[in-house]
This record gives sequence, structure tokens and C-alpha cells, in this order.
Amino acid sequence: MDIVAQIFANASGQADNYVEDFFKTSNLESLCQNILGVLLSAGKELLVRTLEMQDKRIQDSKERKDKWHILRHENKQLVTVFGEINYQRTIFRHKEKKDGACSLLDQQMHIAPHQRITRDVDVLLVENAIKNSYENAGRNTLPGEEVLSRQTVKNKIRKVVLPVEKCREDIPQNSKKKVKYLHIDADEDHISLQFNAKKGDLKRVNGFKVNTMEGRLVYVYEGINTENNRHELINAHYFAGSYLGKDLENLWNEVYAYIENHYDTDYLEAIYLHSDGGSWIQSAEKYILKVKPVLDEFHIHKYITQATAQFGKDKGTHHVALLKEIRDRNKAGFVHYMDKLASAPNLTENGYKAIAKCKDYICNHWIAACRNMNRGDEICGCSAEGHVRSILSDRLSTRPMGWSRAGAEIMVQLRAFTKNGGRISDLFYPSTQEPEIKQAAGAESVKPTKKKHNPSDGSWLRASFHPGIMRFQPFKDLSH
Repeated sequence: MDIVAQIFANASGQADNYVEDFFKTSNLESLCQNILGVLLSAGKELLVRTLEMQDKRIQDSKERKDKWHILRHENKQLVTVFGEINYQRTIFRHKEKKDGACSLLDQQMHIAPHQRITRDVDVLLVENAIKNSYENAGRNTLPGEEVLSRQTVKNKIRKVVLPVEKCREDIPQNSKKKVKYLHIDADEDHISLQFNAKKGDLKRVNGFKVNTMEGRLVYVYEGINTENNRHELINAHYFAGSYLGKDLENLWNEVYAYIENHYDTDYLEAIYLHSDGGSWIQSAEKYILKVKPVLDEFHIHKYITQATAQFGKDKGTHHVALLKEIRDRNKAGFVHYMDKLASAPNLTENGYKAIAKCKDYICNHWIAACRNMNRGDEICGCSAEGHVRSILSDRLSTRPMGWSRAGAEIMVQLRAFTKNGGRISDLFYPSTQEPEIKQAAGAESVKPTKKKHNPSDGSWLRASFHPGIMRFQPFKDLSH
């Protein structure tokens, strides 16, 4: 009897009973859950029967008999999109390599040693963890009542390796975009840590734990599309990470590589760097040519507002006067006005500090502040605060969370990767790499497969059993 027909004939009988119950109770939710359970159970059974039949086909094949001994049979547990299945596989030993053993079925399916979760489940798990907590990701990935632990989710996240932007010399110059101006926005999120490398290793200063790390976000774009009601960045590309110490150079090298790979830098006139003036952001000028800092208008108004807040009804007049000095590029006039405010009578200590802080902040970023307050159409506003909120803070810091440094680092990078349109499946199914074939879990150690070079066609041939000779057949063929 056909394997599919047999399994679904049994499932059909169970479904008929649930349909009859629905006619009596009209309980739609119960019907949906019961049918879902039937389909999942049928899917699991179909998977198990198919894998075991394929294992039997491998046993009976001539090539296997010529090169491999049957060593033993053992059960294998594997978590699939249908849930956990348990199937029997055969462990073989190569006739010439007596010290090695493996499951040819696992090799054929590219199941690695000790692997207990299929890669499509890995993809779903990471995709869910990017948006939700580890616990919710483990609960919502598999159908039915099956749950994956938070530790499992963490392990999958930590193993993800993300691509790094590098300068490419194979891109024709005439294929690169020609734009006069580019924009870079940059800001950081402050993420709470449980520990750095292990629990209890956080330092204390004045009795308080130093338990925060910066998640830094940088993005490059061509401008802002203002045609719709909601403004939208044009061709934005995001970079994110902690980029501590020497890694900061790696950040700007990545940004430079992206610009070099996608834009004609000879045609480019200026790259406007919008930010709050943080030192790590200003270091971009060391690595990227044609960068012109622009101080975020939000922070200009913020510091001036704090400095003038204590002057009551005159605070608006002072605010406008200080902005005028910046627009007129009159630094001496700005300093004189700030000193005048600082000498006002009845100033509180906090008020004096706010004036001094504003003066230092604007003066230290004077050119960038003037460039913003005198900007033309080529300079747009800064949206870094909002992007940090939506890309980083929404997952890492807005709700009470505690991260390890490694966990926060990879999550920050994954959030930027998906924002760029990256697919998690590409990280688990690289298109340019052949899946690595390793020894089956529980088997003895086996030496790496050697390769022989065929000089006639320049190809590399594996000098061992090639599982591709027995590919999966349609279900109707497996039953015969």
C-alpha cells in the first residue's frame, strides 16, 4: 500500500470523528486544534517512515555493500518543523578505514554529529528570537505544545556568523551609483548587562555596578523621500555592534567599504555625518574621506533649552538669540552671550552648570552646529534617535532585560542584518558552500575525508562513499 495513502487513511479516520463532534457541539476552536494535532501526527509518521525506508535503501545498495559494513542500529531524535521525531538509523564502518563509523543517511541529509534540530527549525528559532525573548522564541517556534529551552535558543543565536562588508575590486566603476551627497547617521543604545563573560565579573564604582554596554548604530543613506506623508530614507544600509577599542576602526572600514562598493566616490562631493557629536562618531573623519560633521538639531535645542530654562518668561528670547549667533557663525558673540547668562544674579548651582555645559558642548562642535543651522537642501535632518529606538532599544533595552556581552553583541548585529533585508536562512544555507559532512553522533572518531585532484578537468573528487548516488525518491517510488 502507498505510504502516503496508508498514513493519511489513518488520519482521515481520526479527522472524521472530530468532524462528527463538531456537528454536535459547533466548537470551531476545538475542531481546529484537533485537526492540527492529526496533521502534525501524520506528518511526523510520514517523516519517520520515509527516513527509515531511505536508510533501508542505503543498506541494500550495491555501493554500500562494496565499501561499508553494518556496525549497528540506533535511534536518533531530531526536532523538525512538525515537532520531535524518533527514527532508527544504521551506523556503518568503512571497510578500509577501520577506525571510522558514521550514518550514511545522516550524511546524505547533511545532519551533523550531535545535531538534534534541523536547520529550518534553526532559522525559525533565530527569526523569533530577534523579535521576542528567548523564552517566547522557544515556545512559539514549534507547533502544538512542544517547547525548546531558552538555553537552546541562546546556543543557536551564539553560533550565527554574519557577513562583513569588504572592499571589492571586481565591481565595474560604471555600475556604481552617482550621487553628489551621502548621509551617515550614528547613535548608540545603552544595554543592561547581567555579566561580561561570566556571572559576578561586573566591576563596581562607588558601590554601583558598571553594567551597561553601548550598542552602536550607523547607517548610510542617500537622502529622505518626502513625497509621502511618512518620510522614508532612500536606500539606507545599517551597521551595528559594540565596536569597542580597536574594533571601532573595523566599523568605519565596513562603512567605507560599503560606500566604495556601491557609489562612485570620485563623483561624490560630500558625506554628511549627522550625530550628537560623540567622540566615537567623530572618529569617522580619520577613515572616510569627504566627511562633514553635522550636529543633530535636537541636541542643539536640548542644551540651549536646559541653559535658558531658569530665566522664566525671558527664556524664549535667550533661546532665539543664541540660535541667531550660531546661524550667523558668530562664535565670539555666542560665548559672550553665554557668559552674560552665567553672570546673571540668583543663579542656582544646577543652572550655572547647565549654562557651562551648553557653552562647552556647542563650542566643541561649533562648525558642525553652524552647518546644521545654515543647512540647505543637500543636508537633511537626523533620525538616529528614532532608528536606535526601533532597531536596537525595542529588543534590547526598553523592557527590563539583562544580557551577557556576547549575547547583546550578536543580537545587535542580527537586528541590523534583518533591517538590511538579510535573510536568516542564508546564514544557515550558504549558497556558495557545500554542507559539511561529519561523523554521526555516538560513533567513533573518523578522520577527515581526503580529496583527490583530477588533473584532467581540474575538479576535486572525494575519495570516499558519495551519498549523492542515492537521492530521495518520490513517495510513490519508496513504497515499492
